[in-house]
Amino acid sequence: MRSWLLIVGGLLLGAGAFVHAFAGWPPLRGALESHGCTSNLIGAVGAGWVFGSVAMLTFGFLVLCDGVRLRQGARVCVASSPAIGAAYLAFGATAWLLRDLNPHFLSFVLAGLFIGLPCLVRAAKAHPGGD
Repeated sequence: MRSWLLIVGGLLLGAGAFVHAFAGWPPLRGALESHGCTSNLIGAVGAGWVFGSVAMLTFGFLVLCDGVRLRQGARVCVASSPAIGAAYLAFGATAWLLRDLNPHFLSFVLAGLFIGLPCLVRAAKAHPGGD
């Protein structure tokens, strides 16, 4: 079950990367243009936006690989999935609170839970009682 949560989480992150790049950027670019922003500013924001999409795709690939590795019998999660899950969870919760409880940011919380919980469960089983 834990491996499937990581596999699904990795696929969700990958899908989110494509949505971020192809559905998120065009309206933002249009809003920047409508406010009279310079092409240099729009280009700089666009470069950062695309980098964010590439990073999301990379995170999804790493998590997917961790899920496959667990599925093949690896004994522990490697460091990437717990760190990625924690980052998504922390970002999503903080952005949700700071952006007027915008439900969009709960998708980051959900992704963080999908990714982080399997590793936490495995760690708890490996060290019962917190020792």
